[in-house]
Amino acid sequence: MNSVHSQMVAVRAPAHWKPVRLKFLIDMFGGGTPSKSDPGYWAGDIPWVSPKDMKRPTVHDTEDHISAAALVETATRRVEAGSVLVVVRSGILQHTLPVAINSVAVALNQDMKALSCRAALRPRYLFYVLSGLQSDLLMSWRMLGATVDSIDVERMRNTLLWVPPEQEQLRIIEYLDRETARIDSLIAARKRLADLLQERFHIQCVVALGLAGTLGEGRRLAAYATVTLGRQRSPEQSVGPFMTRYLRAANVKDGQLDLTDVMTMNFNPTEQKVFGLADRDILVSEGAGSLEAVGAAAVWHEDLAGVVCFQNTLLRLRPRPGTDPDYLAWWCRGAFFSGLLAAIASGANIFHLSAERMKSLRMDPPDLASQVQIARDLEAAEVRTRTAVEQLSRQLASIFQ
Repeated sequence: MNSVHSQMVAVRAPAHWKPVRLKFLIDMFGGGTPSKSDPGYWAGDIPWVSPKDMKRPTVHDTEDHISAAALVETATRRVEAGSVLVVVRSGILQHTLPVAINSVAVALNQDMKALSCRAALRPRYLFYVLSGLQSDLLMSWRMLGATVDSIDVERMRNTLLWVPPEQEQLRIIEYLDRETARIDSLIAARKRLADLLQERFHIQCVVALGLAGTLGEGRRLAAYATVTLGRQRSPEQSVGPFMTRYLRAANVKDGQLDLTDVMTMNFNPTEQKVFGLADRDILVSEGAGSLEAVGAAAVWHEDLAGVVCFQNTLLRLRPRPGTDPDYLAWWCRGAFFSGLLAAIASGANIFHLSAERMKSLRMDPPDLASQVQIARDLEAAEVRTRTAVEQLSRQLASIFQ
């Protein structure tokens, strides 16, 4: 009996619920090349579902479509609406099983299976059962691979499920649908509130720095800071006697540095002097794959010991006398929030600021004492915003406890 329960979905089941192996409740398919006489063959394009589409509980539509001819070549078949879709091979199988229900007929990626429920089992009841699987049971299904994990389909098919009568399934489905909608509404509301808090802070930052409606006013940024482009990475510099850690665009996020992956390159002593970072230098992302990401800025506070340089995916701003470093850092972030940096970026797939365009931006800072006070006020405002957002995050987490 212990061996049976070790393969059973753990629920507190009433006595009249029946334990049934999954394979007797469903038809499973997702592979095999259909012929023209096969009911799974059809003409015309159809949505093509892959594991990336399984982030949604219900698959309404997908980005890609596949033709009937391509369908045959990829050895899959039509999946009617209302099937339970399961990812059985992926690099994202962790402690939850990617599962969804398709609301329209689709074709499946080869890494997925469709479960078509027989009369005794409602698809949405199965969806909720599989969505709530305990991690230890799911782990017993997993087969670990070098780059991807997969589900042992036979173990899954032989798992025992508690199956209530149809009317009880419908009541369970109605309750879970209602509770899921309520939770989704709470999550959406709190996320929206977090976004509004961040947006309010960004506006406060832009206004405090005089960046609202003042484009083109003041002196060039070059009058208040030196702007230097980092050194280009090249294969010949991947080895050498002066291997030095350096930062790149991937290390710079809005307002903070991510130093979990810092690379090395050969910088000779002269280059170390030119491209070495000093305390309170401001680093700005010079290039990015989207206008929304270009121009993220953070301050270097000698976070790593020794000489650290920077690559040409970054710009270094070093304040001149009379310019407060913290104020300059906030000014860069305000220019990022306001879209000023995106406005001067150029490119197609990768957008670049360039050192010259950055130097040409107009800046009109107040006196040094006022700069220091503005920087302090914005720091305090960001802390308040971050605390409020973290509190919302904790509230969201408590929903699932």
